[in-house]
Amino acid sequence: MAVQLVGYLRVSSTDQNPERRVESIGPTDRSFTDYASGGSTGRPELRKRIGYARAGVRIRVVSIDRPARSTHGLHELIHFFTGEGIGVEFVQEGPKFGPGTDEPPMDQLMLATLGAIAQLECVLIREHQAE
Repeated sequence: MAVQLVGYLRVSSTDQNPERRVESIGPTDRSFTDYASGGSTGRPELRKRIGYARAGVRIRVVSIDRPARSTHGLHELIHFFTGEGIGVEFVQEGPKFGPGTDEPPMDQLMLATLGAIAQLECVLIREHQAE
């Protein structure tokens, strides 16, 4: 049985065009696109993607900072998906996480480090907006 490839995209606002990100992830069997700022927790398409979860699917995401802006949220998503038999790959950074496998330590380090940087960036943006 062929693996179904599903894309997840997030752009920061409704006036941004997601086509550049669509091109980055390449062809998929289905994709979900959220229009939400990085600090927003309201991501209806991500929730649909979670509801669509099934074993044998592989999710392709442009960058680690797209699905979550906190390291905790990012690790929760990866753990949920791999626990459901779903693989996750990040195109720009390269790490891939598969169900029932021990991820290479370098991929774990990249996820933690780049997730922490995305979280810091979100906090700094909020502080600058408040000023």
